[in-house]
Amino acid sequence: MTIRLSGAAVPLHAESIPLGAGPRATAVAVGAVAVGTGLGVVLGWDGTTAEIAGAVLVSCGAIVLWLAARCGRCEVTLDATRIDVRAGPLSATAPTAAVESFARRGATSWRRWYAAEEIALRISVSPGQLVLPTRKPAELEVALWSESPENGR
Repeated sequence: MTIRLSGAAVPLHAESIPLGAGPRATAVAVGAVAVGTGLGVVLGWDGTTAEIAGAVLVSCGAIVLWLAARCGRCEVTLDATRIDVRAGPLSATAPTAAVESFARRGATSWRRWYAAEEIALRISVSPGQLVLPTRKPAELEVALWSESPENGR
């Protein structure tokens, strides 16, 4: 059996970046402590207030644990027609043809949990900017440069 991939099916750049060990360990610890404390409150104390507080703690802890698992990877994909970045419930997409310029810089905001650097794209469609965390900035720049409108594509 042979598998054939068309040129459009193969991305120009694809990267799956795992969440850093520090943020993941912190989220798991906070979630576990919240669930444990909530269960302790519910089982140890009587009263409506204790039940509500315990339920809130268990729920918040479960959400944090779910987010730690769900946000375990950030995926960046650049193909001939579009650019995608996904991290858990967050996602952004832009057409490749809309890229006006790009700049390499140190990672900021939540993106630093995944990589030390990022590529900021100025795009002609809303929201006007798309930022891609990357551990391979040189490869991503080459892929973006090859798809740049100034280079005949």
